[in-house]
Amino acid sequence: MPKTTDSNTGSKKGAPYVTTETINGQLFELTCFEPMHPFDILRAKRIKVIAFDDEGRILAIRKQKKIDIISGTTGCDDRNYKDAARREAREEANVTLGRLHLAAVIESKPKDNPSAEASFILMMTARVKGIIPYSEYQEPNKRYFLTKEKLLKRYSAGTPNDLVKLIEMADFVLADAPECDPYIKSIIENS
Repeated sequence: MPKTTDSNTGSKKGAPYVTTETINGQLFELTCFEPMHPFDILRAKRIKVIAFDDEGRILAIRKQKKIDIISGTTGCDDRNYKDAARREAREEANVTLGRLHLAAVIESKPKDNPSAEASFILMMTARVKGIIPYSEYQEPNKRYFLTKEKLLKRYSAGTPNDLVKLIEMADFVLADAPECDPYIKSIIENS
């Protein structure tokens, strides 16, 4: 997938954008920033994951009769947001993920109460590492690997325009990310 360039800055990273989303009947204003945007980790309450297979297709799931990407909340048993992303991937799609990377930070505020304290959604990206077969008690055909074009046609959990931006940010981060943690790689190379 080609990398996008921000026409305002000439950088290859996406510019912040604003959109809205309805969560449990309440309208929220979402402002999406690049991963280096400062945020309060204690207010990061939700995660989203765009996971790619080895062919560049995107993992999609059927959730409440809608096609969506992996998403969920951070739980009390999660040590950190990466644990939450891995848990949600197992629960929602029966997959394991490779190395996770932060692709975007999304600030979320209630639209009807702009003075309310913002919470954050952490947009993660990774490659699918393993596919776990569904058991007889799980719903089959819940997970799909779709091209970007097919996902955008079938996506029904939000607006395709917003998903395009998130996919581009995830693809950009993943394309530039090292396969191995640089610290661990240096230990391996120097031993």
